[in-house]
Amino acid sequence: MSPVIATHDAEVKRTSTIPLQSICDPGEPQQVRVRYISCSTAASVTFPEVDSGNNDVPHHLTDVRNLQESSMNDGGNEGSKYVFDVYEPLGRGTFSTVYRGLHPNGNIVAVKKYPFRDRGENNSWAQSVRFEIEVLSSLRHKNVVRYISSFFQDEYLYIIAEFVSGGSLSAIVRTFRRLPYNTIRRYTGDILRGLEYLHKRQVVHRDISPNNVLVNIDGVCKLSNFGGAVVFAMQRNEFCSNSSNETTAGVFAPRSVVHASDDSGSATGTVILKNCFGTPACMSPEACSGVVDPKNDIWALGITLCFCFSGRFPWPEEELNDVNTFVDKVRRGVLSPQVPFDMMDSQAAEFISLCLRRNTSSRPSATELLFHLFVVG
Repeated sequence: MSPVIATHDAEVKRTSTIPLQSICDPGEPQQVRVRYISCSTAASVTFPEVDSGNNDVPHHLTDVRNLQESSMNDGGNEGSKYVFDVYEPLGRGTFSTVYRGLHPNGNIVAVKKYPFRDRGENNSWAQSVRFEIEVLSSLRHKNVVRYISSFFQDEYLYIIAEFVSGGSLSAIVRTFRRLPYNTIRRYTGDILRGLEYLHKRQVVHRDISPNNVLVNIDGVCKLSNFGGAVVFAMQRNEFCSNSSNETTAGVFAPRSVVHASDDSGSATGTVILKNCFGTPACMSPEACSGVVDPKNDIWALGITLCFCFSGRFPWPEEELNDVNTFVDKVRRGVLSPQVPFDMMDSQAAEFISLCLRRNTSSRPSATELLFHLFVVG
C-alpha cells in the first residue's frame, strides 16, 4: 500500500493547489522584497502577489509541487512597496538559519533561510524542502508553528513562519535548568495535541526534540521544523530487529526525504544518515533503521521529557560522541535510555516508560497518552 495523504478538516486548505495570495491591498498587483537590515547591501529579489481578501490562507511564490520552476525575477526591485525586513539570526540549525523578521503588516515573523542552489526536480534536498512547505502550509493547529509564505532570493529559499517568542524548549531548559513539574505536564499536553493532529493527518514529524518544540510567551508549545516530516501508510514493513519479527505499522521513508550522506553531525542536533533522519539522541530503535511510524514521535517525546526533568539526555555522554555508533547501538537494543526516575513522581515515570517501550505495538498513541493521569491529573 502506498503512502497517502489523509483528508483534512474543512478549514484546512492545501496551498499546493491555491493561487498566490497577497499581503497587499485587495486586487492591486504589488511587489514584495526582502531586505537585510543588518547588512550593508539590501536584498533585491521581488515577487508579485495578489490579495484574495482571505488573511487565513498562507501564500507561496509558486505551486510547491513545481518549486524548481519559480516565476520569480532574479533581480530588480524597482517599484517594490512591501518589504520583509530581516534582522539578527535567532539560531542556526544543521541545514538552515532562522532570523527574526518584520512582516509588511507589522507582525514579527520567523524567517528560515536555506541554501538552495539547485532547484531541479531530481535534487533530493529540493524535494525535501518542497515537502516541508507542502506539509507545513496544510496545517492549522495552535500547537503547530504556522506557515506564512515562501520565496527565493539569490541562491536561498526563505520560509516565513509564525514567530514564537519564548524560543526552543532546549533553550528554556538551559536557562532555567530543570523545569517545574506542572510546567512539564502542561508542555506534554501541548506536544501530544500537536502530535495527535499530525498523526490523524497521517504525518510523522520524525524530529521531535527539545530543539524543535517552541514555547510562546503564554507558555504554549508549538511543534516546528518539518524538514523531515513524511506521510505514512499502515503496512507490513521490512524491518527485522534482532529481538523481534513482529509486524509494525510503518513504512520506510521515501528516498526523496532520506538523503544519502556521510555527515554524521551531532547526536543532539538534526542529522541525515544513509537510512534515517532526525536528532539521534531522540530517535527510536525503529527510526534508527529508517522505519517511519507515528510511534517514532512518541519515543522522541519520552526522550524530550527526560531532558525536561533532568536537563540532559538520558544517555551516557561518551556514547553521544560517535553518532553512527550510537545510532547502531540504539537500533540493536545495545543501548537503552537511562530515565531519571529519581527526579519525577510515579505518574511521570509510568508515562515516560510507556513512551519508551521498544515494542512499537505496545507503545501508546498520542490520543491514548492524552488520557494518562500525568497529563490530565
